[in-house]
Amino acid sequence: MNREPFVRERGLKKTKHLKKQSALRHAFAVGLLAFAMAVPASLASQTAVGRIGFLPIAIALLVSVILVGVLSDVIGVAALAASEAPLHAMAARGIFGARHAVRLVRDAPRVASVCNDVIGDVTGALSGALGVSILFQMVQMQTTRHEVMATSLMTAGVASSIVIGKAYAKSYAMRRCTAIMFRAGQLVALFSRLTRKKA
Repeated sequence: MNREPFVRERGLKKTKHLKKQSALRHAFAVGLLAFAMAVPASLASQTAVGRIGFLPIAIALLVSVILVGVLSDVIGVAALAASEAPLHAMAARGIFGARHAVRLVRDAPRVASVCNDVIGDVTGALSGALGVSILFQMVQMQTTRHEVMATSLMTAGVASSIVIGKAYAKSYAMRRCTAIMFRAGQLVALFSRLTRKKA
């Protein structure tokens, strides 16, 4: 009796089980990373908004957080859409940052997970918290009397800004994926060079 099909089937089941375990570990790691980033970022931003008496600066901080979320989404989508071939050609010519860009594209699932899931979700939650803090500051300054309407408008405004930004960012990232990942690789290479010099 040929036992090869049974051995093969058992091997496939074991591989699937290991993949599921790996996916669970990765999911928990991403969740812990998001939590570790969200707590200090939220405390720092809300403390900053509370100490900033000038409302336009607080709003500029909110816009900056939204832009960081959109930019991280661009990198995450571009990593999944980009191809290694043109970046390998750049790396062969010794262009600065191309090798790092190849590594980012090769590790696209993790890059997308960090950029889209961790940074994107953290900045989304953070922008909502900042919006509420700014609204509370406006109420204290008595610039608005209709608190319920103002809260609804602030929440809707922040949410729609994120949705609009990310919707455009995804189409842009798909069109310019190679150029985006090349620039991301250059940033990683520059950071790596600076940290080596300090060490």
